[in-house]
Amino acid sequence: MKNPLIPFLAITGSPSKEQIENHLQMLKKVGIDQFLLYPRSGCELEYLSEKWFETIGYYLEFAKQNQMQVWLYDEFNWPSGDAGGRITANPRYRQKAIYIKGEQIGMFNTITQHNANLFGEKYFPDILSEDVVTEFIEYTHEAYFKHFGAYFGDVIVGMFTDEPSPSYCSVGDAMPYYDGMKEDYAKQCGRNFDTDLKNGEQKFFEICFSLIAKRFASCYIGRLADWCDAHGIVLTGHLLNDDNPFCALRANGNLLRVLSRFPLPGVDDIFTHLDSFTLFGAAEYAAGAGEAMVELFGCGPCDMSYTVKRCQLFFASCFRIAHYFIALSPTDFRGNYKIKDYFNAFSDDQPDFAGNCLLREDAILAAELARKEHAVDVFIRYPVKMFAKDFSKARWIQEFCALVRAASYAQIQWRFLDEDGDPGDIPVIEMTPDYKYLLNGTEAIQLDTLCAQLCKEPVLTDEKGNVPNGIFMRRYLDGTSVILNLQGGETTCIYHGKSFLLKKHGVKIIYGDSVVTQKIEHRIEIEHPLRVTYDNDNVIRAMYINGERQAYIDTDRARTVRFAVRNDTFAALNGNELKTPNDASVLSHGFRPIYRVSQPMELIYGKNLLESQNDLHYLPSVFIIGDFSVETVSGKQCMLLLSERRSHYRLGEKFSDYGGVTFTATEVMIPQGINAISLGGTELYTRVYFNNCLIGEKISDPYIYPFAESYGGKTVTLKIVQYSSIGPIFGDTKYYDRVSQAVEWRDTPQTHKTEFGFTAEWVKL
Repeated sequence: MKNPLIPFLAITGSPSKEQIENHLQMLKKVGIDQFLLYPRSGCELEYLSEKWFETIGYYLEFAKQNQMQVWLYDEFNWPSGDAGGRITANPRYRQKAIYIKGEQIGMFNTITQHNANLFGEKYFPDILSEDVVTEFIEYTHEAYFKHFGAYFGDVIVGMFTDEPSPSYCSVGDAMPYYDGMKEDYAKQCGRNFDTDLKNGEQKFFEICFSLIAKRFASCYIGRLADWCDAHGIVLTGHLLNDDNPFCALRANGNLLRVLSRFPLPGVDDIFTHLDSFTLFGAAEYAAGAGEAMVELFGCGPCDMSYTVKRCQLFFASCFRIAHYFIALSPTDFRGNYKIKDYFNAFSDDQPDFAGNCLLREDAILAAELARKEHAVDVFIRYPVKMFAKDFSKARWIQEFCALVRAASYAQIQWRFLDEDGDPGDIPVIEMTPDYKYLLNGTEAIQLDTLCAQLCKEPVLTDEKGNVPNGIFMRRYLDGTSVILNLQGGETTCIYHGKSFLLKKHGVKIIYGDSVVTQKIEHRIEIEHPLRVTYDNDNVIRAMYINGERQAYIDTDRARTVRFAVRNDTFAALNGNELKTPNDASVLSHGFRPIYRVSQPMELIYGKNLLESQNDLHYLPSVFIIGDFSVETVSGKQCMLLLSERRSHYRLGEKFSDYGGVTFTATEVMIPQGINAISLGGTELYTRVYFNNCLIGEKISDPYIYPFAESYGGKTVTLKIVQYSSIGPIFGDTKYYDRVSQAVEWRDTPQTHKTEFGFTAEWVKL
């Protein structure tokens, strides 16, 4: 089957055919055979111009020659429906909203989006208008088909529409509106729209949002789905606020019903929330007996471990999600001039990128699990009418989220049920207008009482016989079980009388009641410290925040370094402007078009003043490059402390660095009767070699590397190689986000401190 990991290829700059082929070759090396073409901030081609289509042709040509599949993105940035500003150039085609309270009640508004870095200063399209959708299809879908019709259904397999919504301008005291809505309201209920709005008619918002949902599903999603079907491809994408049932009301009218109109429905989890139960539950509902997709990892952090990534893949798969759109694989990083506050790179800019060959195997298994059927213990009715009743109050829906979360962790298998859906013989939980819980019409006193009635004997327990904290379990009809440690700490679990250890973000897949364990024989004894060598120089940003122009480098001795300076700024070392005549080939390729590099220079012992300006979150004004270890000291002016890199290592220690690090021990005796080596205390992509022969590679726990028992009693040279992400070069991003006045998305996941090191034990499997 095709690899279900589908990266967003962000087209930045004006890439040549050679650059495009190199990018796609890089993806093929790690087993990627599908990708989505993504027009995004940083693109220097005119969107939908002939030059644009010429460039798209290079991607399609390579894909056809290499048996790859392509998904098209239908907009420039997001939200979809505007054809890069062409639609809303006509004032009649701009989104409409109507004020629902206050002095302006009953009046209309159209406003620009407040966040120009994300959307640009623009209006949003009225996607509830038949004329608007007709023009949008003409500008985008028909234009793609005109240029590349021969690729449709073979190379081009789908179209992705991103966060279309009738509500982008209906913030605060306004509600989405479309031409003819007042007439439709009268037909629906026989009453006057304006009168009911001003008089506060009890069912006013319930009726309005049902009309908005019906219009949205037919006028936009339905027409795009029908166009795609007629042209041999599939429509996919996701809606706005699909993770928040109350906000989804304003954004979509009725999330479940609109999302169900997609042939391949999707949801958005770019923040990688490992408790996205309401989000994934909506995807499962919309998928029905089919499949769904999810957009993942876009906000990073850029050093998210493979442990977390694979946990999220399997988590999504428990809700029929079998396609994983990975954001982001940019041509280069110039898009971060505009979108400053988050960063990810699905590319070999990441030193550990080769680990995606292994993530591919997990993704394929996750997609296979997504196609399995599971029993349903209870339906949870999705309370749209209740949300609509309280719409003007902007009430948070913590009771609903608490219900879904509690049921999930109590090992109760649930599915969402539409408000008018028939549960049949399956129990149903719903909520009263005052946000209390009902089980088959009987009010439950407490949430834990409700869960206890539905799950009297948990299948999985901890050592004390209790339901383990933060662990989610999916039980399939064929006897397969998927167990995920989403929020808990390291836990010993008991399943059918057998125990196993599940670490944080750990994944355990059990077929039937078989639980495979391994026996730890004894720790590896290495008489001398392992020798440490490095695949690359270290790289670290100098940090300037809130207009500061000074940073300091304190070094324990005179040492040679190079400086990479962003093309649009300057830097000075100890009062002398840095000259940067060289290309940036010492940096990863995503930075190379944006930076120039100095000749090797000597830092004097002690403090060195490094001046620069216009620092950006993920496009630093200056990088320092060299053979050093580094520690960042945060203050009004940040200081980098440079010292010697570690040359020797004892098992169990930790240290920070960047790139690839090799640990070597000679004359290591392998005991008789041993057939595996187990490493612990790490989440890095790690390879193990005996006598320069690769024994195995792992991206997550358990880091167990089997080998032939014939090695027993022999002496080998043991080599262990670990790889970091790109994250360490950005320094202390937690400090940056905390004090920077320019940071807007303060809930964006932050880069963590990368630590090399491990423990090691001999294992008998």
